[in-house]
Amino acid sequence: MSSRIRVAVTSLNQTPLDWSANLAHMQGALAQAVEQGAQLVVMPEMSVTGYGCEDAFLMEGVAQTALEQALRLAIPEDVAVVAGLPVEIKHRLYNGAAVLLRGRDGDNRIVAIYLKQNLAKNGIHYENRWFNPWPKGEVVTIEIGGGEVPVGDVVCNLSGIRLGFEICEDAWIADRPGVSLFERGVDIIINPSASHFAIGKQAIRRQFVIEGSRAFGAAYLYANLNGCESGRAIFDGGNMVASAGKLIARGPRLFYRPFSVTLADIDLWENRSVHRISSQVAAEYRPDSARAVIQWLAPEGEVDSKLPPSQRWQQSPCLDNEEAVRAIALGLHDWMRKTATAGFTLSLSGGADSALVACEAAIMVRLALAEYLSVPGAGLPPALVRFCRDQAMGPESLDSMARYITQQLLTCIYQQSANSSETTLNAAKSLAQGLGAKFVHWAIDTPIRFYTQQVEQTVGRRLDWNNPGDDISLQNIQARSRAPGVWMMANVEHKLLLTTGNLSESAVGYMTQDGDTAGVLAPVIGVRKTRIRQLLRWLNTSGQGIDTGIDRYVIASLAGVVNQQPTAELRPRAQTDEEDLMPFPVLDQIILENLILRRQPKHTYRALRRHFPEIPPKTLADHLFRYYQLFNRNQWKRDRSAPGFHIELDSLDPKTFARFPLLNGGFRHELDQLRQLLRDEQHGGSSSK
Repeated sequence: MSSRIRVAVTSLNQTPLDWSANLAHMQGALAQAVEQGAQLVVMPEMSVTGYGCEDAFLMEGVAQTALEQALRLAIPEDVAVVAGLPVEIKHRLYNGAAVLLRGRDGDNRIVAIYLKQNLAKNGIHYENRWFNPWPKGEVVTIEIGGGEVPVGDVVCNLSGIRLGFEICEDAWIADRPGVSLFERGVDIIINPSASHFAIGKQAIRRQFVIEGSRAFGAAYLYANLNGCESGRAIFDGGNMVASAGKLIARGPRLFYRPFSVTLADIDLWENRSVHRISSQVAAEYRPDSARAVIQWLAPEGEVDSKLPPSQRWQQSPCLDNEEAVRAIALGLHDWMRKTATAGFTLSLSGGADSALVACEAAIMVRLALAEYLSVPGAGLPPALVRFCRDQAMGPESLDSMARYITQQLLTCIYQQSANSSETTLNAAKSLAQGLGAKFVHWAIDTPIRFYTQQVEQTVGRRLDWNNPGDDISLQNIQARSRAPGVWMMANVEHKLLLTTGNLSESAVGYMTQDGDTAGVLAPVIGVRKTRIRQLLRWLNTSGQGIDTGIDRYVIASLAGVVNQQPTAELRPRAQTDEEDLMPFPVLDQIILENLILRRQPKHTYRALRRHFPEIPPKTLADHLFRYYQLFNRNQWKRDRSAPGFHIELDSLDPKTFARFPLLNGGFRHELDQLRQLLRDEQHGGSSSK
């Protein structure tokens, strides 16, 4: 047997329970891998069903259908495939990775199934709701197709090459299965993953892949999903192969094709030598769980041994900005594609949030075009073909083609009230025209007057801006009067209505329910306000990296948005968002302390003192009290918000990350502790409670 084997890790853009499309993507990736000589092909976690099935996992027949679909793959002789699927044992579900081969009779057979031992229950994940964790070290057999198949903590021996497994979360814990796999002398560790995107997360994955290969004396194969699979989480691909502690292959991230394939040649001896010189005491002998004979000859030729360069944008000094913008754009693309709609409608206010949403739609068009046009004969992106003129297009026409498609795909509507300014109108119009979007300008004073007069007649008095209760009502009716028309426009054009809320303002409920929250999808709801402003300045000056055609896409027409303070423009007098709330850097730091670090109010106050020494302590305390007052009061708004993408490490989406009760005690006890701390400080004392 040769000491070399060619492996392929695939990344797939799947959709929950879209059986035919999912199988087609798997088959396409498998065919491309085999055509290039791959002998072992690894697909991501839950590649058969899609990862985001949620409670559909519990429906009758889903696990059985997934098994039948996996067995339908057209697998050539002497090729092994690893596919992710749910597995039912004694009426309970487990998260599995099946090893499939072509049998002598031409039908597929499953050699073994590894079951995930550590279920993700942090961040956006609630795997324990659907799956059971498999006990470490246990292996049982189940009947599949009339034969007995070992399942559990398996090591699969294929003609002397020993395969072990970690599934996604297994690799993120301290006592990861790789430790025991080293003791069991595996040659290759396979990690099928569904690891969602968050800014900066790829660096962590890279670290555990490389270190896993070095420490466990095995090649490490990491295969991740790509795309907005089920509506909220965005997966960013980024497949990797490491051997002998070195990264030797990597795949694209945040791409638009239905799948990608990354190949590498593995030198088995290079890793086996680590076991020979290891000082670690060998564990008690355990026989391999599964054995099969497969003819694995040395691969013909050699995959380029040099690590291929990553996509150019991943070399950016502003990588956080690059990947955040690309993740949102890919999410928009998949929503449009998977809902079969004709694009997006947006109430473009001239402010920061709606401006970023509009930019994302235009950037999505350019990125998808650039990716497809860079491959000879690939044609145009399937989701954008409907918008295209009937003529051949090449990379040299990327800009004109992108503007042509954006004109049809994105409708921006500026809805003017008596409190709107020429500044925001000009900013909105300039941006829409600069992006190539369709721009509409209409007035909403008539419906505002109608509703105001109706209420005034009912209550028997004029509403007064100087009355705090009236002030909020008069602001809200302007926001709500914008919803019916923009909804109707979206319906007529068969487009998705996008809403523009961000993470910071969502935390304190600075949004009008059924007004600016109206929409199907909130693309930037997972982005803090400080980052939104940072992204806009960056797009306006440096520009988004495009891997083909033009190097940067600088959006000069953002200048009118960037050069103004964020304002809702709902009062007849001057109004800014930060005056209504607090400085956004302070608000975002409070959110970080509250959601990620889970600090109590008094400890958050101390953290604020360290981060903002220039702000008087009393002012910081006032900001903190206001935050908690608004945070608890407005949980119901977050519960009703349109779904959005998880972009930051934290999130306020109550369905996937931050679950708080609608009715609660308002942290009264904890805020009383903060008040006591402030009294102690005022009198020169201290409190350690």
